[in-house]
Amino acid sequence: MRSLQKLLGILVFIGLLSIFAGNSAATLLNNITIDEYGNGSINGQPIYGFMERDPLAPNLMAMYYPDIAPDALGDFVLVEPSTQTTVSDVIRFEPNGVYFMSDMEPGDFAPADTMPSITLATWVNSYLTPYGGTILVNDAGDEFASGVIYTPIHESSGWYDPGYYLGSQTTYTIISDVPEPSTLTLLGIGVSCLLAVVWRRRKQ
Repeated sequence: MRSLQKLLGILVFIGLLSIFAGNSAATLLNNITIDEYGNGSINGQPIYGFMERDPLAPNLMAMYYPDIAPDALGDFVLVEPSTQTTVSDVIRFEPNGVYFMSDMEPGDFAPADTMPSITLATWVNSYLTPYGGTILVNDAGDEFASGVIYTPIHESSGWYDPGYYLGSQTTYTIISDVPEPSTLTLLGIGVSCLLAVVWRRRKQ
């Protein structure tokens, strides 16, 4: 019984450290996290997306975030590392917000993964934004990858990466596909299991 109580105390302590660490990380300038399910945050403050048609490609549905209005417009395109030509996800920085599209695969359902399978050549010829450049980055990993870190920069030539904020150090943590369970989620599951064990032992 005492060992269970000690273990529970250690888990709670780790949870508190995780919370404080998360709060300190959220103070970074323009630290933006978005995913294709409508979840997101700016500097730790929640923002919410909703399904909307891409204004440049009305046949494509996207998760739309009206709360993000970057200075530099354009497309951030994730490609599959195995082919370098198959588009996995597209983050479109538009004047009125950000659109997030991800490739549709067997078993997927809206709002996640609404973009049909498309090649980079098709995207460039048919859907490429007219507002600016395109940044190509390898997808984070397999189907259950937890994200891609993207830091837009201002080049010395005067070129702004899509999503750049003037005078800032913007970091996007773009969650692709199904996010992995967070540390706090796993902690909550563990604590719940421990409490259930303690409760059953007391009843016996």
